[in-house]
Amino acid sequence: MNNANKQLKIEKNIFYNKIEILNSQKEKINNDNNLLKDDINYKLFELIEIKEEVVNLKKDKINLQNEIQKYINENESYKKKIYDISEVESKNKFFQEENLRIGSELLEIKKKHDILKKEIQKYENQKSNLISKINSVNDALKDTNILTNVFENKIQSKVQIIDHSKIERESLDLDEQIKNIFKDKS
Repeated sequence: MNNANKQLKIEKNIFYNKIEILNSQKEKINNDNNLLKDDINYKLFELIEIKEEVVNLKKDKINLQNEIQKYINENESYKKKIYDISEVESKNKFFQEENLRIGSELLEIKKKHDILKKEIQKYENQKSNLISKINSVNDALKDTNILTNVFENKIQSKVQIIDHSKIERESLDLDEQIKNIFKDKS
């Protein structure tokens, strides 16, 4: 029995060794399971964070798209304003050219006006000279009794001559005349 006891003792030791190995393997598996659980929880936490980050990125993307659309709209508005400004500049250039043209025409008209004024002054002077000569002839004829009416006792000159150089003229304002010329005739 001794051999059998020894055999049983050996087998018992082997069995205990196997149980100890199985327990250590079980402990290792439990540790591995715990590590796996921890790893899974960590990965799950990472996935939740990534999902939140993706949601935030989607929100940021929508905000950026809205801002981009806003800038596109502003850009279109600026393009329209630039077009309007260039249109105003071209109109401004046209009106400046028209202003120059009208200004030069007005200068020509003023020169002609000055020339005509001088000519009229010459004619007025000649007319005044003629009137004074006619008046002196009338005065000379008044003193003589050549042309008198037989039935009237009064001697009057039949021709009334007015000296236009002595008549006061209303002053003409050139600016008012220009305004009257260009005034709307509605």
